[in-house]
Amino acid sequence: MNPAPVIHQFAPTVAPGDGVTNAVLYTRELLRELGCLSDIFSHRPPFELRDIATDIHRFDHRACDLLLVHHSMGHDLDRWLAGLGCPKVLVYHNITPVEYFPEGSGHHYYARRGLEQLLDLPALRVRRWWIARDLVGIRPVGRSRAGVGRRWIEGGVGR
Repeated sequence: MNPAPVIHQFAPTVAPGDGVTNAVLYTRELLRELGCLSDIFSHRPPFELRDIATDIHRFDHRACDLLLVHHSMGHDLDRWLAGLGCPKVLVYHNITPVEYFPEGSGHHYYARRGLEQLLDLPALRVRRWWIARDLVGIRPVGRSRAGVGRRWIEGGVGR
């Protein structure tokens, strides 16, 4: 019997009530329903989310079959991300247009940086998409609430 696939998630930031954070939590729930081992890693997660997100400095890429990289704004973790040896796939959430933020503000800077990082995905060693035939060894444990359980196929994950 194959061990459970390990599919972790990386979100540069997490925050209570944030839309991307909620999507990350829901994705973790679905992955676990499908029988995967899945945790959330973030850069300095806030105290109130310490039970759901682990600091990236505790991430072991050697024990990860696939890392879902959530992207909604830019971040300063390019080197860390590029240095990981596990396969990575982009989960794109949207980037608010830079012109919505005052020039010189942190939001303006990170919106622009996020767009630049999208153009530089090969340097970060992140794949732009995830095709079902690339999945291997994942079997649904049952029908998930979202009804996606039957879409997973037998085989192996990036091995």
